[in-house]
Amino acid sequence: MFLPGGFISGALLPWILLAPSLPLVAALIRRPSFTPSSISLMICSLISLLTGIFGYLSSDKELNRAVLHFTIFLDAASAFVLLYVQSGWSKLQQVILSLGLLFGGVFITLMLFGDDGTGLAILIKSGYAVIFLSALAVILSRMQHITEYITVSPAFWISAGICFQYGLLALLLAMNPNTDPAKLLLDTDFGLMYTIIYTLRFVFFSIAVFLFRTIDYQRKVRK
Repeated sequence: MFLPGGFISGALLPWILLAPSLPLVAALIRRPSFTPSSISLMICSLISLLTGIFGYLSSDKELNRAVLHFTIFLDAASAFVLLYVQSGWSKLQQVILSLGLLFGGVFITLMLFGDDGTGLAILIKSGYAVIFLSALAVILSRMQHITEYITVSPAFWISAGICFQYGLLALLLAMNPNTDPAKLLLDTDFGLMYTIIYTLRFVFFSIAVFLFRTIDYQRKVRK
């Protein structure tokens, strides 16, 4: 997720890269039941962990840049997938699916046919804003149909983590003059803010894991 350089390449980076492992560790402790929501969350966290470590270990600058772009794509794609699962079977789910496919199609096209960074920068800013609004819509939709406190719902914490991350990232990107994602991650101030935002997202995801019903509970219900 990061390029070596600036504040991020210091003592914090190896630990930040382990942030996606927080929900995975929580899953080992909690042993959540296997549902589309819990499975998608675990897979997305695992992908974030592996791509982050691979990007950090890569010493080839060109490869690192390609990994960075691919990681941004996977990160955004995983957000759309998680929101798609959390939104339930509704018109909102269809909208999120359409937006995700549109974002992915344009992103892959720009990566394959080359781009000076400007097109990707505009797409990333726009995509992050769309993800933020989609996550907010999922939260509001859940609030209308929930019969208990929304904070005890895993879907809330997953959507809130995505909403928190991409809302702040969209704001930071809009305020930062850098257009190249590679140069942006070398910015000390942006790196510090990104560190906090990136870590807190997986803290939110970990809370969601602890709120999932356990495998043992699921077995008792079946009996």
